[in-house]
Amino acid sequence: SGTTSDAVNFCGCTAAIFQTPAAITGTSITFLGSIDAGATFSQIRDINGYPITYVVAANGVYPLDKNLFAGFEQLKFVMIAQDAERLIKVKPFSI
Repeated sequence: SGTTSDAVNFCGCTAAIFQTPAAITGTSITFLGSIDAGATFSQIRDINGYPITYVVAANGVYPLDKNLFAGFEQLKFVMIAQDAERLIKVKPFSI
């Protein structure tokens, strides 16, 4: 099981960081991306076809690699094996 976040608007931003909460049961996050203003979301994969996956821990802060996420208008975070809904803080910005 897992939980999927609401869409986060990244349009115009070149970088982002996210923070996991203290109370999480999930240990990894994958991402859904949209390039059409949120009409369609698809799993973001690397050049070998594998889902982009971050291994995470409680109260962790993680940068999103601009080389992997550049160009997406919106992202959704998918917490794998998360039993209950939790708030992940996301801060998109430009550098």
